[in-house]
Amino acid sequence: MPTLKNIVVGEGRSLAHVGAPNEQLRFVLKAGAKLDYFLPVLDEKSSKTHVVVELQGEHSSVNSHVVFFGDKKQEQTLRLEHIHQGRGTVSSLVAKGAVKDQALSQFYGLIKMAPGSIGAEGSLHEHSLLLSPGARIEAVPALEIEHDEVQASHAATLEKVDAEKLFYLLSRGLTEAAAMELLVEGFFREALEGLPAEQREDYYSAILKKL
Repeated sequence: MPTLKNIVVGEGRSLAHVGAPNEQLRFVLKAGAKLDYFLPVLDEKSSKTHVVVELQGEHSSVNSHVVFFGDKKQEQTLRLEHIHQGRGTVSSLVAKGAVKDQALSQFYGLIKMAPGSIGAEGSLHEHSLLLSPGARIEAVPALEIEHDEVQASHAATLEKVDAEKLFYLLSRGLTEAAAMELLVEGFFREALEGLPAEQREDYYSAILKKL
């Protein structure tokens, strides 16, 4: 496994970071530090990405959003870990991904409550959309709890395009392509809503080009 590059966020500091495919990073958060991390994996190449966030300082926090889309014969492997070490730390991870054609996407999400993380809170949500019968997607959420008095939750869903919603949009006069665009845009909305409007539209455009 490649060595992870370290980025330290100092006490009381805030950092907003936009990641990239094949990124290998470890963030270390000191007391009161805050990280907003966004990872888009939307290009045409296969990729392997591994990001670890260590919440070492008390009351540090991280909010991570991941968006990925695999098509053709593309292979994507994404691993994102939130490691709670300090007291009263808070983390949230939302991952939204879609696959079509013969693509394979794998997403591994982890929340770990290490010894000493009393009062920590963490949540992990992975939602996947299957657009072709030949495509594959694997979502593996995991919790590791090594301390009492913490709160941690995870959820994962795998769905296909809702036939009833698609039929409704077609009945309103939309073409199938336009209807699919609306449904896919709606699926990814939660993971993109925190971005500036111009940046959000750029990512929507990249997603829609893959349809």
